[in-house]
Amino acid sequence: MDAVAKAILDIAFAPERPPIALNLVHPRPVEWKSVILDISEAIKQERSLGSGTLPLIPFQDWFSQLNLRAKDGNEIDIRNIPAIKLLEFFRGLAQADTTILHSGGKDSESGGLPKFDTKKVQSISPTINRLEPIGAKDAERWVRYWNTAGLFD
Repeated sequence: MDAVAKAILDIAFAPERPPIALNLVHPRPVEWKSVILDISEAIKQERSLGSGTLPLIPFQDWFSQLNLRAKDGNEIDIRNIPAIKLLEFFRGLAQADTTILHSGGKDSESGGLPKFDTKKVQSISPTINRLEPIGAKDAERWVRYWNTAGLFD
């Protein structure tokens, strides 16, 4: 978040007028699997879960389980599983991922979102230009915050 704020300031105070539109996204995306494995490891450390691994399942399997829980209509599940409220959003992601997988497409992100070109914003914002890929230290900070905020209670 700090990088976004700094990038906005870089753009606002640039010596030349910036283009009308810029893609303010991370210029060095990483694979979801890498991010989720870092989060899994950080959760194990934060919650002192020992040396075992947290189970990770493919998105399509997770969505199928979520869909089943939503169909059951159990009030406790609906209250305790916030993702049920976003079921249609996740359905769209699941359908787009299936389409991309079957088409062999490599020119889009997960969920069918386009890959963004960041050359312009990198040339204007030193902050964005210097950003390192998201990694284990980021995951540790997120998990520490989630734990402090009571997400795991």
